[in-house]
Amino acid sequence: MQIAGACLPVLMKQFMGQEMMSAGSPSSSNAMEIHLVLSQVLTLQQQIITSQQDLTSRIINLETRASQQFTGLVKQVQNLSPVRLTQEKKQS
Repeated sequence: MQIAGACLPVLMKQFMGQEMMSAGSPSSSNAMEIHLVLSQVLTLQQQIITSQQDLTSRIINLETRASQQFTGLVKQVQNLSPVRLTQEKKQS
């Protein structure tokens, strides 16, 4: 919590444009503000993790479908090969 207390004012100013109360304000007020900010950070972090998991799942599904389609195309080409050879033999 000490590290968060030291870093949060700078981070809030840099990324949110908000300044935390000065060090001279009551510590319970600072602690509540730090707790609120950390809670917001954790909520946003969880949303990011959930989004990443959703994207990972979608990518896996796309890769699986692409692989299945490719396998299907390979089988179709393999099935066409004997047909061509048969036609070539008949023409000879």
